[in-house]
Order: sequence, then structure tokens, then C-alpha cells
Amino acid sequence: MRSVRMKLLAAVGALAPMLSGGCPSTPSEGQHPVWCASLDVHEQFFVPSSGPVEQDFPQEQRCMALVECGGTERALMIDPEGQCTLLVDFATPDQGVVRTGTRCESTHSRIGGASREIGYTTGGTVTLRNGVLEASVDWDVEIRTSDVTRLGAVQKYAIRNGFTSPELRKLDPEGACREPEPRPGPEDFSEVVGCTPQDFVDASADSAERVVRFGNELGNRYSPRCLSIAAGQTVSFQGPFQTYGLMPGVPASISTGAPFTPITYVFFSDRKDFTFPLAGDFIYSNGLYAAVGMTGMIRVR
Repeated sequence: MRSVRMKLLAAVGALAPMLSGGCPSTPSEGQHPVWCASLDVHEQFFVPSSGPVEQDFPQEQRCMALVECGGTERALMIDPEGQCTLLVDFATPDQGVVRTGTRCESTHSRIGGASREIGYTTGGTVTLRNGVLEASVDWDVEIRTSDVTRLGAVQKYAIRNGFTSPELRKLDPEGACREPEPRPGPEDFSEVVGCTPQDFVDASADSAERVVRFGNELGNRYSPRCLSIAAGQTVSFQGPFQTYGLMPGVPASISTGAPFTPITYVFFSDRKDFTFPLAGDFIYSNGLYAAVGMTGMIRVR
């Protein structure tokens, strides 16, 4: 009998490590559950020469952490480096609303190489039902392919079929739940066309004339070439476009200044009006005479 009992104790001792290794981990301080899901990204980016272009990026598999921030708020860390974290208010246990203005930095492979992208959330939802995490998130995105090239885009993230992983990720809740910093103001592109602060004509007053003239007695120059207006105002370009065609940006660079420029190519007519709903520095030029100074900028504030 004694020998049988000894054998049973030995068997239990041998099984103990196997049993402890097979049990799921339990969260300890600083550790948070990880959800692995598929990520689809649909994009519509805006090219001044052709308008909006739509594309879908290859599907990715992402493992993302969900961090309790206190109250009803949680942080969904979409990438392991913490460069893309959503703050989500779960008004109910199974559905949350994505807070707007959260910043995300990412990269995507495009024609000409990888581009740096800076996005800000404009809305979205996250659901947790029957052990499955899913989300739909909308972004305004600025695509940076060089130091001075900016293209505007909108993206939609679709996160599907997210299941919890055995992994627990050690994270700093304070960093994950940090309030988003205010969106920075418009970049200064005045050096691209050589506009100094003294060159700008302020036409932001309601009664001001907002007209850029060229051609005729002005020849191959714009007047004024550096114009400052308020967001939502309209500028009229007046002159012989058939002689001095208009283009967004300058030929030496594909930069048009700020993204989402309303300025388009114009080669006919004697007048074209553009409304500027967003703040930014918007560059324009004549392709043939840009090298001799037929460039200009509309500064919107």
C-alpha cells in the first residue's frame, strides 16, 4: 500500500509542471489582454490633376492590446510600438465610440517607395460581442512622400474577427491612455515660392477684393503673388489661361503645399474661382514660366 501511494505522489509531481504550463496566463499588474484580428484599409487620396483615387491595401494580421483607462474609457493600441492608439468611450459594455482627434503615424508602400502617413481620427466604433473584437475607424490622413510633398487622403480601418490571444502584453496604462495633443497648425511652405511675411496681401476682411491677376500688362507674373485669406473664402484668378495655364504646385516639386488643395489645372477661359475651406499654404504656378518667377501662394488661416 505504501508503495502504491508513493507511485501516485510521484505521478502527480511529474504532471504538475505540465498542468501549470497549460493553464492560461492571468493578468498581473501592467499586463493587458491582446486581441489578434485582420485589418483592412480602404483609402481615397486626392491628386490635384485627377481628383480622388481609391485603393485597398493588402490585408494585415494585427495583434493589438486593449487597456483599461478608468471609467468607461479604454485605449486600443493598434500597433505594438504605440504609434497608433485609439481612445474609445464604452458607454455600454459591448460597444464604444472612438474619440476624434487621436493621432496615428504609419507607413504604406506606394509607387516610388514607402510613405509616411499622419492621420487623425474623425469617428468610428469598437464592439466587443461574444468574445469577438471588431472596429470601424475613419481617419483624415496627410501623406508625406518627401520633406515638402503633402497629399490628402481619407482612410477607413476595418478590424474584423478579433479573438483574444494567450499572450499578455506589458504596457504603461498612463502612456496608452494619454490625452491626444492638439492637432498642430498649418505648415509654412512660403519658402517654396519665396513669399516673405512682408509680401502677403491680407484679403481676409469680408469687404476685401480677392483676385489674382496675370497676363496682359502683367505678363508672366501674378499680382498679388502672395495672398492671405480666411478659411471658407473664394479667390478669383483672372487672366488669359490659354497663354498662361495654371497648375497646382510648382514644376520643380510635386508639392502643392498643404494637402487637399482646391487649385486645379486650368488652360482655357479668362476666369476661374477657387474656394478654400481648409487652412494651409496652397501653392500654384505656370508650368512654362515658373522658373522665371510665375509662382504664387494662397495662405489660408
